[in-house]
Amino acid sequence: MALIKCPECGKEISDLASNCPNCGFPIGFDGGKKTESNVQYQPNTAPQPNNSQQPNNSYQQNNTYQPNMAAQPIRAYIHEPAKISGLSIAALIFSILGITFFIGIILAVIDLFRKDGKKKVLSIVSLFICAFWLILAVSVGEDDSTAEKDTVSVESPNVVQNSADDTDEHETVEKKDSAPKKEKPVVSEEYTSVTSTELIDAYNENQVKCKQTYDGKMLKVTGKVQSVGTDIMGMTYVCLGHDTEFTFVGVQCYAKDDETINQIAELKEDDLIVVSGKGDCGSLSFSIENAKIVEILEKTNDSYVDSEGESIGELTTGQANALKQAKSYLDFSAFSYSGLISQLEYEQYSHEDAVFAADNCGADWNEQAVEKAKSYLEFSSFSRDGLIEQLEYEGFTHEQAVYGAEANGY
Repeated sequence: MALIKCPECGKEISDLASNCPNCGFPIGFDGGKKTESNVQYQPNTAPQPNNSQQPNNSYQQNNTYQPNMAAQPIRAYIHEPAKISGLSIAALIFSILGITFFIGIILAVIDLFRKDGKKKVLSIVSLFICAFWLILAVSVGEDDSTAEKDTVSVESPNVVQNSADDTDEHETVEKKDSAPKKEKPVVSEEYTSVTSTELIDAYNENQVKCKQTYDGKMLKVTGKVQSVGTDIMGMTYVCLGHDTEFTFVGVQCYAKDDETINQIAELKEDDLIVVSGKGDCGSLSFSIENAKIVEILEKTNDSYVDSEGESIGELTTGQANALKQAKSYLDFSAFSYSGLISQLEYEQYSHEDAVFAADNCGADWNEQAVEKAKSYLEFSSFSRDGLIEQLEYEGFTHEQAVYGAEANGY
């Protein structure tokens, strides 16, 4: 055993004591072994020396440190607002487009089943939009089927009735209706005859007036074939163009049945045909729904002649390409006969091929002079003689130049 000094009061005590007998300061020994469980901070009950030079730390030294067991403040968790799912945005876009609404349905359903904590409001909205498109498609299909059924006359079948005597199983009586058969009257629809050029001009001039005049009406449209093809929904159509100028907006006639599709397959560019159907003035173009080809008035001339007027059977590659190039030029601008030949030679076609194209392109050179004069007057002012001189400079003959000037008011 040895004597040590108490860290608190400075008096000597045994090193085996667990607490100072004088001040009660915990020494931390119990039978010579230091244990953490015996360390207790006891308040100092012994008198303290009066030392004015040292600060009074009796409060800090004589009080047992107790952990603060008071209720801790509750931390407030601020949840960020849930983000909108990117899949729902895509579903909304596809549903608004209309023709891709079925993709919107798939994306919306997938998004609603995903548990990613994001908002699904747009997916629900896209489902409502898709439902609207679906209902609209079904209603349009029912209207078309009803219209087809209304044109079919209904005949009453012969009615075969059994005899009133149930005991005689072999005896039957075939009875016909005593009243005359009542056939459903076929409503004769009145068609409004119009040319594709008139429809295109009316559509380009005022779409509202065009809609009031032709939308929903049964029309018979006469025009030249501009192109044939199928749209993104797989529907076959023939597009009728303008008679005198090239336009990006034509009259698209959608085939009603397989018979019409087979007729469209035999058509060629510039064939003159008559199409009947229901007018539809859309936001981008004018179209004919449930179209049928009533008549083919004029087929494109497949027999070509050379510069001497002799018939040509098969075209050479140069002749075919020159002819195609000449028609494309005439779709966008007006040319004189010599002017068209010069333009084709500028494109490095041979003189013979250029002449062949000018002879067989089907252009009316008087009408070309009218269109050329009109284009000049739209950009500048000309006197009568000045306009005629300008047209002659473009390669038109004097007669053609005079015709073009007089057709434009001179």
